[in-house]
Amino acid sequence: MLRALKLTKHFGINAGVVINKYDINLKETETIKEKCKVLNVPVIGEVPFDEDVGVAITNSCNLIESAHCPVRDAVIEISNKIQEVFEI
Repeated sequence: MLRALKLTKHFGINAGVVINKYDINLKETETIKEKCKVLNVPVIGEVPFDEDVGVAITNSCNLIESAHCPVRDAVIEISNKIQEVFEI
């Protein structure tokens, strides 16, 4: 993450961070948030761990079009936030 953020800064590219499986290690999640704060990079969102994602991938299902689940909801929320933060 830090390498990618360094590159975006070097090339003047706006960046944001999405924390995947944030709930597996909350201490690490907080560390990532703190680093983002120091670097002045927005945390766009957090995606929870969900075993159903693996099942969906195995079954070639589109998670966004499937039934509501925490990951689906997080991805939709993150998509909206990206549009807001980066004004696209």
